Amino acid sequence: MKPDQVGDFLVRFLSVSLMMDQATKPVPRGSAPPAAGAIEEARRSMFELRGEARQLIIRLNEEAAAAANGPVAQAAPVLSHGRRPSWWQDGEVRDLVTRLHRLLEIDQAVALCRKRFGIERAPSRSSLNRYWMKLDSLARESRR
Repeated sequence: MKPDQVGDFLVRFLSVSLMMDQATKPVPRGSAPPAAGAIEEARRSMFELRGEARQLIIRLNEEAAAAANGPVAQAAPVLSHGRRPSWWQDGEVRDLVTRLHRLLEIDQAVALCRKRFGIERAPSRSSLNRYWMKLDSLARESRR
């Protein structure tokens, strides 16, 4: 991702924040109220930016993983008990939980996996926690 893409997003975020501030600011006596749809327009813009921010974070996570000696998913971490998670061979599940790392809380990620893949294929809460802890330790080691 190019730095100017992040900069463009930040500029849009600041302009929408200013728009929201102007739309919700109390009106002093004797001045005209804000335009009728100003608050709704600001809310709509904030909602769109929220989606852009999520996509930006996902892209940044993927690029950071690729920069650390290839994708994290290729590292095939061996957990402390010497094995890999039972869902490791399921590429779809593995890719999703790797992408969700640092984006959602564990309970939210497990719920999303259960909804998308069913209870049989979804990782357990403890399995996902062990895997994410291993990803964190790999990231720390790669920064040294």
